[in-house]
Formats: sequence, structure tokens, C-alpha cells
Amino acid sequence: MFFTELNNLLAAGQSVTITIHKTAVNMTVSVLPKDTRVKDPAVKNLKSFDVTATAEELDAEFLNELKKPLMKSTGLLSNLVQFEQGITDTEKNSKVGKEKEEKVKKLIEIAEALEQEKKKEEAFAKYKEVLEVDPHNHKVLKKTSELEKELKQPSLF
Repeated sequence: MFFTELNNLLAAGQSVTITIHKTAVNMTVSVLPKDTRVKDPAVKNLKSFDVTATAEELDAEFLNELKKPLMKSTGLLSNLVQFEQGITDTEKNSKVGKEKEEKVKKLIEIAEALEQEKKKEEAFAKYKEVLEVDPHNHKVLKKTSELEKELKQPSLF
């Protein structure tokens, strides 16, 4: 029953960390919800839900006491995910976003052409220009890392 209820309270991508501390008589249970999709650093300020009671009291009431604060915090996390996705979508659809995307595309085409011509230093520099415009471009981050390794290797000729 506990895990079924917990499953119903969490959305896809969310998790909870449960910590239990035993004292002489009581137990303190801390529950901290998380969502890996949220990028906002403010989510680190989210506090855990803490309950101190006897084991019998926890058996009887813990789940009921947990539901409301967990629903509130997981709802907040879901709203943050949706908000961040909305910003990303708006950015992509804006004129500035489209111009940025077009500039990135052109720079990548130039860098790939230079790479085909075996002009690796020049290609590396163009990829770096892409990162100045789009610092989180995973494809280009990977490519610059690969080229950097290649350029550091000594050549025999």
C-alpha cells in the first residue's frame, strides 16, 4: 500500500529520498522529493518533510501525513519543468532564437567542411565559435572534445 500510494503521488522523472533516523524511543523520517528534469538552482532550497514519532504512530499515520506536502512539492516540481520547457520552446520560436539557430547551423557546416579538408585547427576554432553562440550544444561540445584530443597527439609527419 505504501509504494502504491507513493507511485500515485510521483510524476514520471520524479524521485524521493527517504531517510530514517532512530532514537531511543522515536524515529524521525525525512522525505525529500526531487525531479532531475528541473534545471533551476532554486530547487535546491526545497526542504524535506520531517516527521518524528514512534514506529507504531508512523505505521498508522505516516502516509496520511505525507500526502499533502508531497503532492504540493511534486506539483511545484512539475510546474517548474513545464515552465522551463515553455521558456525553451518560446526561445526556439522567437526571431532571436531562429537567428541563433541559423547562425549555429552555418558555423557547424563551415566547421564540418574544414574538418573534411583535414584543417582540424580551423575546424576546432569554428566549433569554438558555435559554443560562444550556443554554449550547451551537446554535439559541438563532444566534437570539440574529440578534436582537442586529436590536436594534442603528436604527429609523426
